[in-house]
Amino acid sequence: MEKQGLEFVELNAQQRQVAEKLNENILLLAPAGTGKTNTLACRIANILAQDRALPEEILCLTFTNKACREMRERIAMRAGEAGSRVVVKTFHGFCYDVIKTEAKRHSDLFSDFTIFDETDCQGLLKEMAEPEWPLRSLQNLVAQLKEMRAARE
Repeated sequence: MEKQGLEFVELNAQQRQVAEKLNENILLLAPAGTGKTNTLACRIANILAQDRALPEEILCLTFTNKACREMRERIAMRAGEAGSRVVVKTFHGFCYDVIKTEAKRHSDLFSDFTIFDETDCQGLLKEMAEPEWPLRSLQNLVAQLKEMRAARE
């Protein structure tokens, strides 16, 4: 016998459907301020309440660190201790963990690495740039070299 789900009276009809209909995976895309975080937190709490998954079997991905922190807090608030064990990460953080794990599993890959964002790359290029080479020229040269390499592969 399936456990009874939770009641979510604060959700509108569409949000409630997302939180209550648990027979398929979802990708929830909606504009800022429309209740995505609360809806997903309710859905995850409902999955846990119905014993549809263990907390460690749930992966919730967000785009920003701020959204990630907020999602963790909301899930824990809705689902209690079990909610604090749900895996909530940013897309970038999740991919970093996958790369790091795979690198450790394969002796021919380096596991000691750093991932640079656009700002980090620009800072590194500034350090490398010669005074007579403007930064933009160096960035264009790197882009051309990447294109040439991709064309060969």
